[in-house]
Amino acid sequence: MLYGPDGEVIDRIDTVSGDVFTAGGVAEETGTYYFRVNSSDSYDGSVAYDFGFEVADPDPFEPNDELDAATPIESGERVEGALVDGERDVFAVEADAGENVTASVEVGDLPTDNPGNVAIDVLAPDGERLNEPAEDDVGRPANRTDLSGATVKDVATVSTTVEEAGTYYLRVQGAYGSDPTIGIGGFVPYTLDADVSGGEPTNTIEITGTGPVVNYTFAAADVSPGERADIEDGTDRIDGGMVRGSTGEGGVDTYRFTGEIRGFEAETFETLVVRVNGERVDPASFGSVPGQATATSTPTATATPTPTPTATATPTPTPTTTATATPTATPTPTATATATATATDTTTTATATATTTATDTTTVTTATTATANATPTTAEIGGEIVGGTETGETTSSSGPGFGIAGGVVAVLAAVALAGRRR
Repeated sequence: MLYGPDGEVIDRIDTVSGDVFTAGGVAEETGTYYFRVNSSDSYDGSVAYDFGFEVADPDPFEPNDELDAATPIESGERVEGALVDGERDVFAVEADAGENVTASVEVGDLPTDNPGNVAIDVLAPDGERLNEPAEDDVGRPANRTDLSGATVKDVATVSTTVEEAGTYYLRVQGAYGSDPTIGIGGFVPYTLDADVSGGEPTNTIEITGTGPVVNYTFAAADVSPGERADIEDGTDRIDGGMVRGSTGEGGVDTYRFTGEIRGFEAETFETLVVRVNGERVDPASFGSVPGQATATSTPTATATPTPTPTATATPTPTPTTTATATPTATPTPTATATATATATDTTTTATATATTTATDTTTVTTATTATANATPTTAEIGGEIVGGTETGETTSSSGPGFGIAGGVVAVLAAVALAGRRR
């Protein structure tokens, strides 16, 4: 049994099948945690055992056990989490009608030989499970791991096509019998991959010209031509997620796309009417198109004509007696002082002060029990159970006062404790 600092039982396993068992839970406070190994009342004899413990980092997504607390993730994103017995993790993804929501969860390095299996499901916005039962190539449920089968299956997968746009949920939880919230011994680390793709574009944009021809550019995902885009004659072009087109008075261009408009630029917005899904919008509100340089008109040099000189008649000069000019004294140059600029070097020093903020975290604890053949993990302590008696209590450290806040503790080999902090 696993006890908290206040002596309350965190987890217990009354019946052990096989030579290893794991117990654990979330360490809600900092302190010393204890485990105790008892013999069965009906057991006559003794058995040697080993145990170990392991601590895991707190799950950064907690609390996310329910739909209203789901952690939002993007298509193509990979996240790492951990499950503790009795809990589930829920993640939210956005999808359009007709898109495929696919996810896989892979069990990571385990603190025990077999702490339990996990399952993954796709839930509708109202929480209803959408994925139909599917099997792998040997007839096992595809959405569950199987760590104890003849062939170990450590990856669970699920895929479904959604019928309407909205928020959908990926739920990761323990998989054991009829109760999927149990079956985790201690804690199980996992990696989740999610993908949303393959749907038909469901949004439309309509661009109407009300004056002279205007060139425009916009960006969106999965763009395809609508009923009135001039793609065939080359007037309008779609290059990946970039659209370049033009329209004038009376002209209408339409396109289909998924997600959001990621930028809209035009030579002028004054003679354009833009509607998205039938609602008029201000195209300038979408901002600049990523990676699109705005064209700037270059002024053209205009040649200035040079006037042609007109010939003018020049009269013949009449000789005139000219007085001799008296030379003027040349002034003596005076030296002028030149001011020299002196640069003053001014230095400003900025000092940054770092502030450290303490964060309170919670820890999870797990315990595993095994026979003498089991291999202890992290810490190894020996002991022996004699029929009808019990060993003394053991703390989750080699001595009293061992604090485990900040992680998950797992005891392996004959007795293994594992836990995780929320």
